Amino acid sequence: MIPRQITVMGDKIAVKQTVKAIEALESGDTEIMGLAFILEDLILIRKDLPAKAKPKVLVHEIAHLAMHKNGIDQFLTKEQQEVICQMVSHLYFELKRQGL
Repeated sequence: MIPRQITVMGDKIAVKQTVKAIEALESGDTEIMGLAFILEDLILIRKDLPAKAKPKVLVHEIAHLAMHKNGIDQFLTKEQQEVICQMVSHLYFELKRQGL
């Protein structure tokens, strides 16, 4: 289950599931599964994703917000940010599977 609100580094973040808002931002071959709107304190997740994928996307987007809130995003390219967010999401669920 995806919560409607979470707290990231002390800030309340709204979480919404949608399809149209995300599809409108897609271009070419890029499929967007989630988006973090940093200034709006908002995360969007594709409503049509499989239930198992949604928590992974949520953690990925939380990592984007956390990087911005602590300022590290200023020192990283967009590609580096994506790799770090993917790593954080994979590590989170790997540790969760191990009961940590």
